[in-house]
Amino acid sequence: MKNFFPAFAFCLLFLTGCFIHDETPVITLDVVCQKALDRNLNGDSSAALNRLARSSRQATKWSKLPDLAAFVRSDTGERKDVLSREILWESAEFCVVQFTPDPAGFIRNWYAGELKYRVMSVLAEKKFLENLVWKSREQQNRESEIHSELQHLIGSMPDETIASLELPMPPAEEKIFPIPVPVPVSEDPAEALQAAGVIYLLPEEIRRQQLSDNSMPLEGVMREVLVTAGSYALYLSQQQLSKAAAAYRKAPTEENLWQWRKWYFRVELDRSRIPAERGSAKDQQFIQSMLLLQANF
Repeated sequence: MKNFFPAFAFCLLFLTGCFIHDETPVITLDVVCQKALDRNLNGDSSAALNRLARSSRQATKWSKLPDLAAFVRSDTGERKDVLSREILWESAEFCVVQFTPDPAGFIRNWYAGELKYRVMSVLAEKKFLENLVWKSREQQNRESEIHSELQHLIGSMPDETIASLELPMPPAEEKIFPIPVPVPVSEDPAEALQAAGVIYLLPEEIRRQQLSDNSMPLEGVMREVLVTAGSYALYLSQQQLSKAAAAYRKAPTEENLWQWRKWYFRVELDRSRIPAERGSAKDQQFIQSMLLLQANF
């Protein structure tokens, strides 16, 4: 009997330890993204609202677009699509926040998607750099920058936990792309910038029309703004994703895998920002007429 209690205590501790171990939450990509939201979303959203409140006009932005159009027509790399995509979403954010009934809610959702994209993009680049045997000085510096950026985004997390996170892999065959875009897109690489230019100038046109009709409904027009910007952004992202997928199938290197993941995450972000419901036929016609009037570079 005297040996019963030590044995019982050992069993109890063993079972308790098993129970605690089983209850330990599994760290997934979604969990990591949620950590980034918890740490940064409030601050990022507030900063964005303050910045946009001070930006009442975007004439200076629009004035630079013709020069950028010349650049994207001559560039053969991915930089032109990165730049056009950024400007498209910047113009849409600038326009919609001025007319949405809930600017704070809109910006919060906007930057929630942006934060998730940043986390996944940084993790993909981190995996790429970690798997390199030989690193250039620039790559070593970038690895240090990524460590700091992850600390800012998600706080302290063991390296082995981050290394165990599963990131998407390219499909054997690209069966799910391209995703249809709501607005027809031409092959002119500068057309995306023309659309962004129209969206930058749209608030002034809307306010001009509101002088004669202050009951002008704008919810559908704002959906069309997001649909238009999203169609061009998604088209550009899909073009680059398709190239990255082909490169990876030809040579499945770590760098090609990183390139695919980078554009895959951009495609997912672009898709998430396109409204499921479009504006009315009148709303669509309004945006299309503006595109035709302003397409001059």
